Amino acid sequence: MNTNRNPGINPYIIGTPIRGDNTDWIFGRKDVFIFIRDSLDQDATRILLHGQRRIGKSSVLQQIPQQITGDECLFFQIDFQDESQTSIDRLIHKITSVIAETLEDLGYPKIDFPSVEALETGLEDSWLQFIKEFRKLIDTKKVVLLVDEFDVLNEANSPIKNNFELYRKLDDMLSRDERLCMISVCGRNIDELENIFSLFKAAPVHEISFMEPEIAISTITRPVQGNIEYQEDAIQAILELSAGHPYFIQLICHSIFTQARRDYSQSITKKNVDSIVDEAIQLGEAGLDWFWKGLTSLEHKIIFLAAARPPNNDVQNNPKTNILMKDNVMSAIKSLSKAKEELIKYHLIDENGV
Repeated sequence: MNTNRNPGINPYIIGTPIRGDNTDWIFGRKDVFIFIRDSLDQDATRILLHGQRRIGKSSVLQQIPQQITGDECLFFQIDFQDESQTSIDRLIHKITSVIAETLEDLGYPKIDFPSVEALETGLEDSWLQFIKEFRKLIDTKKVVLLVDEFDVLNEANSPIKNNFELYRKLDDMLSRDERLCMISVCGRNIDELENIFSLFKAAPVHEISFMEPEIAISTITRPVQGNIEYQEDAIQAILELSAGHPYFIQLICHSIFTQARRDYSQSITKKNVDSIVDEAIQLGEAGLDWFWKGLTSLEHKIIFLAAARPPNNDVQNNPKTNILMKDNVMSAIKSLSKAKEELIKYHLIDENGV
């Protein structure tokens, strides 16, 4: 089957979530959708998905309504990306406005949702009244909130970050409707999100991780099937460069496709892959910078050491390691060890530090 939408259009998507009905462009992740389906069937009211930056969490969230079929659930997409400076009243206002507007888009009669001012003066009463209003329309259907970027509430400048009471209040408000479930995604290590994780302490938790080789190969080859053929050495080179991370696969293949279209080439070899590495890095500079900024300074140094490690693992005589010694970084053994553990947990390095 030729899944390429147009031979002249680059089918590799970088930087934006896969939205709507584009289910052909979601590769793998069946385990995630099965996990969500099972959790909803078991009446879970909180579900947490987490994983590295750029791993495809937003795309998974966007595709849940297409993957979880049936009439028993209504899905509402909510993005908290710009809510780091918000309050509990404004969070509930955002949730109510999205529910009301989405229901109207689905063909239900229009319902009013409470203003921020009404929520500030009577949060609980306003929320309970809103529940009554939308329940008149949808009866016992399950309301599933799909919340992207939930962990921005944990950012250093967020007024909610260290306020456990506000998290408890949010949980209490959502719990007033027993047929309401919140599926949230976080792009940070959940061990760093103590207050947020308190909302999900009894909830199903699933990590969205790297792609298995078979799925990664499909991600590489299927978008151009019938137009461009990847030779085996090219596929292996892409797998080694990307380590199965979907963002890096898309980034590399996007550059390869651009080159192939320019050169009227229909066969991709390792030589082609090697030739586009610098271009791919430039193309993904903004995304790579965002990825890098998600790490701590100690994690940066661990990555630096891993990249600088000589073939014989002679760390002591490595001049780049000596630079770190001059900075007295090597004396902070406990901190470095913790940083290494975090990087291993996030699959950025292996047990050997490479």
